[in-house]
Amino acid sequence: MRTESVTTDNASFTIHEMTIAEVRTWVESFNTGGETDVVSELAVEGISLGDLAMLCRCEVSAFDPLTARELKLLADMATEVNTHFFRVRRLIRVTAEHLEKERAAGRLPAIGVSN
Repeated sequence: MRTESVTTDNASFTIHEMTIAEVRTWVESFNTGGETDVVSELAVEGISLGDLAMLCRCEVSAFDPLTARELKLLADMATEVNTHFFRVRRLIRVTAEHLEKERAAGRLPAIGVSN
């Protein structure tokens, strides 16, 4: 399993390569729902801070002292180390966007609506 260390201005992190089993577990976690932290979702493009923390095996709060530039360093290395994870993540995003367009066009029922 590949790991890469990244040192930012304020801290050091180790990014871990995910196994296929870990990617499956991550995908299954979508079913649990829960609250969404907008900052964590949008702080760095292409990955949530929760997912980045999972790849670094740390708590999201470990990123609190970091700047956007530092987070981008981590995200760039995470992308390099976990290309398969980011491919799955992109496919899920594209599929969700497509389904939302279909729903908005009236071609699919709204989520949670039964006939």
